Amino acid sequence: MNEASTASKFPVPPETKPQGHRSIEEWVEWLSKQKMPIFSHTARQIHKSMDNKQVGAPELSKIILQDPTLTARILKLSNSPYYNPAGLKIHTISRGIVILGYQTIREIALTCSFIETFVSISSKPQVNQKIAHALHAAIQAKSLAILNNDPCPEEVFIAALLSDLGQISFACFDKEFSPRIETLSAEKQIPVEQAEREILGFTLNELGTSLSRSWNLKGLLDPDPSAGEKNLKRGELVQLSHSIARAMESESNAEGLDQKLSKIAGQVQKPVASLLSIVRQNREKFFKMAIQFGARDFQKPAMKRAGGQSSSVAPERQTAKPGDPGLQLKILQDISNLLTTTINLNLVFETVMEGIHRAAGMDRTLFVVLTPDRRELKEKSTLGWPIGENIPPIRISITEPNNLFSHAIRQPEALWLKPECDSRIAALYSRQIVDQIGKFECFAARLALNGKPIGLLYADRMPDKNPLTQQNFESFSLFARQANIALALSRSSPG
Repeated sequence: MNEASTASKFPVPPETKPQGHRSIEEWVEWLSKQKMPIFSHTARQIHKSMDNKQVGAPELSKIILQDPTLTARILKLSNSPYYNPAGLKIHTISRGIVILGYQTIREIALTCSFIETFVSISSKPQVNQKIAHALHAAIQAKSLAILNNDPCPEEVFIAALLSDLGQISFACFDKEFSPRIETLSAEKQIPVEQAEREILGFTLNELGTSLSRSWNLKGLLDPDPSAGEKNLKRGELVQLSHSIARAMESESNAEGLDQKLSKIAGQVQKPVASLLSIVRQNREKFFKMAIQFGARDFQKPAMKRAGGQSSSVAPERQTAKPGDPGLQLKILQDISNLLTTTINLNLVFETVMEGIHRAAGMDRTLFVVLTPDRRELKEKSTLGWPIGENIPPIRISITEPNNLFSHAIRQPEALWLKPECDSRIAALYSRQIVDQIGKFECFAARLALNGKPIGLLYADRMPDKNPLTQQNFESFSLFARQANIALALSRSSPG
């Protein structure tokens, strides 16, 4: 996803870059709204999905599936040995959340979005080096957190990854103040943080904390003294992970690294020699993971693999397919496996929705259910539709006789509806349908239990308006049948 493609979704005011000694809030607004709208939006949405644990997983899936490139990268990482050492095949985001856990998929999603934001915009070597360092430190931090029996090491990973957010964003987008800060620090022989405060009125660490607070990524990045001992220990782990990464990047001698590791050796009850072996293994994991995360061009001389070869990583380019029969088969197998155990209808329908959206190559996918009075169809789940607090759920009355949804829910088979080719179909697009759905060629299939309608699946290609094909329709129909089979089996299964 590039910035141009999201211009209408994230309206950007005329650029007015803050000047020196303006408030930190002005810098946060400038970076968030004009320089990093995609990442800030994604971070806020991911945090919002955590508010309600019952809907958190479906909401996280929806956020990820908005971006086919992000989806592809997350699924690739979910199948990597680092995240999935057991080698369990993961073909959908829904299954990834079940197998790896919500926190792990959140970690991967934020990391991919964070790295893509900067490497797609900046070609500055110092920015790429900072990104590489942040990822290296994050991998070290998660490993140390696991050794420390932290209940959620993924949070420590994210904290370490984003703890240099202020420095990275400033290095990426600022051209004026960074040289002045470096010059002042050198001329007066003062710490860089002091020079930052003299030039800007704040430090870049403080900017990073303010950015994280603005994007609702608080917690470890914005420590709360009242949170007690756990936060302080985690904060120490984050700082130590960055120290370890810097020492390894500058090829510090073993004694210097030993001193850093001795700080945690007693706490995790491991000798320094064992910890030294672990952090070296973590560095090798970092070299491999950087490629898959999309970090690039970190050719710092000290960052070398065993054998002396420099590590240089080029970003991968993923492209979404209009329809994928191979993926369809894999997702159908996942659904089949879900139907052979105690049926979790929510998970089945999440997988069906993802199958329609990705394997059938649809831009917008909608699942609506009948209200208790059976007079309306109300949105239950969507993929590809706008996400926002002020966007009301779709509600379509089916008391109107000539209405697209009231017509589709009465039909036993899936429908391929072409308003431009059939005047009778065009007449079904009532004002209510046009206002909430639009008037596009689409597929629709009713969901029924014992012959009694309970809801409807809808899919179209509204944004790109690519023509639908027979293969797309057959794929959609197949997934709709799987949903109806799940409904029937759930009613007949014990308990």
